[in-house]
Parts: sequence; structure tokens; C-alpha cells
Amino acid sequence: MAEAQIDIKIPEQDLVNTVQIANPLLSYDFPGVDRPMNLGGPRTTRFQANLIVNMLQADGLRAQLYDALTLEAEYGPFSNNGQQGTSSLENSHDLVHDSVGDYLRTPIAAAFDPIFWLIPSACCAATNIRPSSHSSIDRFYAMWQVRNPDAIFQGNPNQPADTILTPLAPFTTQNQGALWTSAMIQRSNIPNMAIPTTYMLGYDYPETLAAWPAVQRTQAVNDTIVGLYAPPPQPPGGPPPAGPPPDAGQILGQEQFPQGVIPVLLGHGVPPDLPIFAGYRREWRLWIEVKRNLVVPNFNIYALLGNTSPAADSDWTTGSDVAGAFVISKSPITMCQNCRDTENNLLYGGIILTDPLLYHLPNEIKLGDQTQVVEWLQKHLHWRIQAHDGTEVELTEDLSEFEPGCHKLLIGLESYETAYAPVDNDGRPTCDVSKILGVTWDKKDHTEVTSPMASRGGAARRRSEYDPSTTVPTGTEVVE
Repeated sequence: MAEAQIDIKIPEQDLVNTVQIANPLLSYDFPGVDRPMNLGGPRTTRFQANLIVNMLQADGLRAQLYDALTLEAEYGPFSNNGQQGTSSLENSHDLVHDSVGDYLRTPIAAAFDPIFWLIPSACCAATNIRPSSHSSIDRFYAMWQVRNPDAIFQGNPNQPADTILTPLAPFTTQNQGALWTSAMIQRSNIPNMAIPTTYMLGYDYPETLAAWPAVQRTQAVNDTIVGLYAPPPQPPGGPPPAGPPPDAGQILGQEQFPQGVIPVLLGHGVPPDLPIFAGYRREWRLWIEVKRNLVVPNFNIYALLGNTSPAADSDWTTGSDVAGAFVISKSPITMCQNCRDTENNLLYGGIILTDPLLYHLPNEIKLGDQTQVVEWLQKHLHWRIQAHDGTEVELTEDLSEFEPGCHKLLIGLESYETAYAPVDNDGRPTCDVSKILGVTWDKKDHTEVTSPMASRGGAARRRSEYDPSTTVPTGTEVVE
């Protein structure tokens, strides 16, 4: 999509002629000087192709998608970052916009760039990852609905004006010409029909075919999630430099239950129906709560694993120490009432550290060695904030003292065991994954890593102590 000229083939009678034309997807030329917010010059711009690829790979897009599709069972935390959860589809979507850059980083101007409409196919070809943006968002929602047949639309408590009855202008029904609402296409309106809402609109996806029984759809969706978004057995860059390649049928860092031992007998909250052939590994994740207006312009929070001193180079956001990013993208408060109403809201996100840790930890430390991993992270984990104009944001205010529920930035560390299905060398599951996908246990908070950085938002207490409305999942242990 970066070429100035492209070849197209035009059939003429029995011949096919190749004609070179200006690439219509390269940019958009604004007529006159009427540009949104006077962004740049008279033509839309985006980052260079190699930078886009580097950012998508560095920001942990694949892991974010996998967690959103497997760990979230309610519409609210699955769909948006205004509700507390593990990983939302909005977070993955925003990562793609952020990585393409320039106009795509500005919500009110993004659609002027022609690549806005082709982000899924363009990024897929460049990174071998099927990302989440626009047309892909609809597909992911349909897949998630297959896995969560009883989950229905939930309004965002931060935007109470939007409900299940809100008219979805300008989309009208074919029959009456009335505006669609979410209530009109809720799967729950059809008894005993666990089907995605896309069926009500007359289409489906390869994993969600209407002709299939529900059990076949669920298996197809689960297999697709494992094959495309689970941690790969052999990532593009190869195994961690200091570690051995994974065994066949295993993802990096995976462990197996001892032979002949039923998993539930090992304790620590292992689910009783977890198959004995399932693998597992310790996942490590930063959870983030941040006020939308912590920084006036759009901004990113980056997690880094490495040297804690500021980097001298200007491209540190795509360096090898970057473990991922949480993107905060918003429109100016002067643009709409909703922008002003939500400017002071908390946003919830996270950065999954597991795969980057495999490339940074010494070879003798495994992901499940909690004491050693914590000691290493105490020395090497830190975070930095960058505005979308490229300037680094220095937090001058001490964020360690505040009233519960009134914080501007909180960053905590948690870990938990996650079950994984056995896969072949191409990453495809070799068994029924229905009792494996999304199964976690033994969750712990590690405040000893983040509390020394309390002045910069590091969590010194467990999450529920900061927000009285937050409930701690059963089995969560706080490590002091």
C-alpha cells in the first residue's frame, strides 16, 4: 500500500492489458484548505511501512486479541476500555490505529486516509497477524458471541445515554425503514438459538456459518482462535536467543502436568474438569487504570523490560525493550458533548508481558518461577508515557497519595496460570479445546514490583483497595 504507482489488469475482449495508475490507497488529497484540525499538509500521511510492522509486533497485538476472545465473558469489558476487564477489543483496535500513525491516530480524521477501510488486509499481509479494526471488529464480535451465547449488549456506564434502545443512525431496516437498535438484533430474542447477531442482518463468517449446528460453530471458532491468536509454537523471530526451541506441540514457555497425575490434584485452584493433556504456562500482565485526561493530547503508556534509564535514541518506542503499549485515543473536548462528558473517566487496559519476558529472562528462569521472575522485574520493569506528537511525558505530580476511586494513574502487576491446547507445528489444535480455552487459575497480585514506583502510579495495594466497587476474583492472592 506504500507504492506511488500500481498495476491493474483491464480485460479487453480476449486480452488482458496491464495499466499503471496512481495508487488510490496511498493518500487522500483535501480539496482546498479545508482539513480537519489543520492536520499536516493538503494530503493524508501515515508512518513508513517498516515502522508500522515494527510497532504492530512490539505492541503485543496478538496476545491482546487472544485474551479478549478467550477471557472476557461479558459484553462490556470485552467491547470497550471503559469497563474493567483483562483485555478489550477496543484496546486491540486502538493499537492498530496507533501503529499506522499520523491521521489514523486522530479519531476525527482517521477515515480520510484510504487505508482506514483496508487496515485488516493491509496489516495482515505485512505482519501475518489478523488485526482488529473495522471489518475485523465485526468478525471478532461474531466469534465472541458464538463462545458466549448468553451475553447480550450492555450499555457503557461511562456513557449512560447509550442503551440497548439507542437508534443506530443512519442504518435503517429494509422493511419499515426504521432505524436499527441493538435490541432489534439481540440473539437473546430468539429462544434456543445460539447464533451471532450477524444472522439477523443476513450474513455470516467462515467460522460462524448459519447452516452449522451450534457445537460445530463453537469448535470452528475455538480452532480459529487457537490457530491465529494463541502464542505460536515458533514465532517469526525464532525461539528466545538464550533458550531452547519449544517441543513439538507446545507453545513457548509451556509446561505439562506430570504424567499420571490428574491436574485438579495439584491444587492451587486447578479446574476439576481440565483435561490431563492440556499444557499451561504462567502469564504475566500489567493492569492499567488511567484518567483519560492525564495528558491533554492522545498518549500511549509503554511497558519496557530492560535498562531503566531514559533511552538516548528517538525511536525507543519500537526498540527491543518495549513489551507493549496501552493506547489512549480521544477526540478534542471541543468537538462534542460526549467528549466533554467522558474526559474525566477512568480507562482500563493492560500490557501482556509473557512473550517479551521469554526473550529477556535468563535461560535458567522459567515463567512459573515466581520468586525469580519477580526479583528480575524489580530490577528491569518500568513504564514511560509518550504523547502522540512524539514528546515524552514526565509526571511531575506525586501520584502515590489519593482518595480511593480518585486516582489518575494506577499500574499493577498480576500473574496467573493459563491452560493451552496441544497444537501441531503450524499452531493448529490437535484436540477439542472447549474445556481448555480461557481456563485460568492461581491468580496473584505482585505489589512488591510496582509499589517502589508508587509516585509514578505504581500500585502499592491490591486493586480492590483503590476502588471499593471492584471485586477481587476468588482465589486471587496478594503477594506483599
